[in-house]
Amino acid sequence: MTRLPAFATDAIPEGVAVKTKPRMDRAHPLKTQGDKDPALRQLSNDVRCKVKMTVSFDGSLDQFSIAESTGIPEIDQLCLNAFVEGRLLPATKTACPYQRRRR
Repeated sequence: MTRLPAFATDAIPEGVAVKTKPRMDRAHPLKTQGDKDPALRQLSNDVRCKVKMTVSFDGSLDQFSIAESTGIPEIDQLCLNAFVEGRLLPATKTACPYQRRRR
């Protein structure tokens, strides 16, 4: 279990939970397969795909689904594939990581 250093907890009133949301981990960037096909790469720059997933306490990702489709099945599949081996920094509550569903 991770604890905040003493100087960090001095500013937090007793009983208050400090929360962070899951976020990108620069040490583990998401990788897409769009680089292999120039036409898909150009298309993926012009559209937006939203993916819903669960971020575990260790940052691993699972339970992927498309929350907002691009309307192009190939691009939607590329979006899902980017998260298969990806990692995020987990959500935390008073410096303790926990599992959270994210979109």
